[in-house]
Amino acid sequence: MGPERLGRTSLAYNGIYCAVVGAIAAIAARPLARLFGVRTRTMRGTGIAAIGMASQIGALRRRANWRPGVIIIGSLNIATMLLLLSTGVRRRSGRFLTILTAAELGAFGAVQLVAALGDGDREADDSAE
Repeated sequence: MGPERLGRTSLAYNGIYCAVVGAIAAIAARPLARLFGVRTRTMRGTGIAAIGMASQIGALRRRANWRPGVIIIGSLNIATMLLLLSTGVRRRSGRFLTILTAAELGAFGAVQLVAALGDGDREADDSAE
């Protein structure tokens, strides 16, 4: 799989992931808030923000110049992973889900940054657009 296809495909799956997780967080805000030890409105707001992020990811995925969008989203995924790992979730099940989510975001970010930055054949790929 070439870098452009990898970058666009990873954005597509990342957008679906954000939409699904955001919907779950918004709909099940009360029990998830208890699990993570945060306020219900914080969890609901996080879910709504993730749904909004899914929309933005979709828009970036469709742009002709794909690299800047992939770099932005990949960097945001890595930053969010680090932020999640630095939080102090009190409950064991909440910690497990936090680490799992951070790992997923880190994987998305790594794939996206490798696709956008790790390719030595940029000129040939860009000329095919």
